[in-house]
Amino acid sequence: MEETRPLTGRGLSAKLLGLTLAFIMLAEILVFLPSIGRALQVYGEQAVIELERGALAFEVLGPGDEEERTIGGNFSSQQALALQMQLLDEAGWLAFAARLPTNRSILAMPSGVPAENRVVQLQGLNPLPYIGASLTMTLDFGPSKTLRFSGVTRDGSTQVDIWLSDLPIRAELRAYAVRIFFISLGISIFAAALVYLSLRRLIVRPIERLRTSLSKFADAPQDPRALIQPSTRRDEIGFIEAETRSMQETIAGTLQQKERLAALGGAVAQVNHDLRGMLSTALLLSDSLESSQDPRVAKAAPVLANSIERAVELCSATLKFAKGADMAVDAQPMKVSAAVDTLAEEWRARWPSVRLTVEGPANLTALIDETALHRVLDNLARNAVEAGSPSLEVRWTEEETGVELVLSDSGPGIPAKVQPDLFIPFKGSTKRDGTGLGIPNAAELIEAMGGSLKLIKTDPEGTTFALNMAAPA
Repeated sequence: MEETRPLTGRGLSAKLLGLTLAFIMLAEILVFLPSIGRALQVYGEQAVIELERGALAFEVLGPGDEEERTIGGNFSSQQALALQMQLLDEAGWLAFAARLPTNRSILAMPSGVPAENRVVQLQGLNPLPYIGASLTMTLDFGPSKTLRFSGVTRDGSTQVDIWLSDLPIRAELRAYAVRIFFISLGISIFAAALVYLSLRRLIVRPIERLRTSLSKFADAPQDPRALIQPSTRRDEIGFIEAETRSMQETIAGTLQQKERLAALGGAVAQVNHDLRGMLSTALLLSDSLESSQDPRVAKAAPVLANSIERAVELCSATLKFAKGADMAVDAQPMKVSAAVDTLAEEWRARWPSVRLTVEGPANLTALIDETALHRVLDNLARNAVEAGSPSLEVRWTEEETGVELVLSDSGPGIPAKVQPDLFIPFKGSTKRDGTGLGIPNAAELIEAMGGSLKLIKTDPEGTTFALNMAAPA
């Protein structure tokens, strides 16, 4: 058998590498989302820190009050406004507002309160609320929009609001996302390579070696070089290798035994052919001996003829068993009653003194080869009658798995020493001159129909066999 290799990209190694990269990138995405939300939060917090420093300057440089005697009193309103504009430009803000603990407000709004498009509340350390806003701005490639950061100073005493354009923030978030992407990609490739190499050495390569060994073993099962050499590993892979070696040795021994049995069967067939010719000649001579004038010869001739006939029958049965000629069946849906009633009529004619009982649903159907079923039932019934059973009973019922047909007799039962070998060819004969093939052949015929034959009970009160037959699909 030619070794089958997986197509490129479909092997276990490629799938393992792809899954490792995919799972690591998924983990990186789960890390990226909170981190980009945290980046937006940090940007807003930095703006608040800048506002803390700038608030004092706006307050000092703003229009003065003579009673407060601030430095701003030295500037006119126009000069103070110009200074405010200069500070806003340097900070990159459009406007800001702060409410001091004294309820005094500091405002720097040259054009009034801007109309904002987005609002980010700087509250708490949880980055999840910022994920949506950060993703929205990162993926926004439209015109500039006004963003308002709303929060409190670090000491929690001043409420501040900062208005600014979101274009710089968008650029920073995109740059951050690109950096995170390439860093994550590098980490993923590095981690995936380590995981891939480790798993390939620990799992993939042993499996490939096992596959190669099985392929070689399939081509030449009797070649010792095709057997896998188990490693010293004590994990599941080592266990599989050891069990595979044991299985290969068992199969190789079985195949070798099968070849020897096949050769023996050929020899037996030739011997059987020659022996049957010899026995046929002896049988013809025994017939002529029956007409002998010598009473001793005439008396011994029938005994000799019966012995020769049994020898011929044994040769024929042995040859059929070796060839498996009796095992060809063709099971078809058939009513059990139709198959059993025909055989029951033959039994009544053959054994008129035997009390026969046949019972079961008339319309019950099973997969049956009528010829094979007749052979099985006839063999079991003949054994019972020859053992001295005065009655036979055949009943069938519907079961979950199909149909169960039970054959019971009231004979003396099967001897205890025969019971363990009852289904073993040539060993389980219940008669002194039997071949030991009747019941094993019957079991194989039932199995060929998709069913099973079991011995339910045997004792001095009788023997019961159960035939389980499959139901039609």
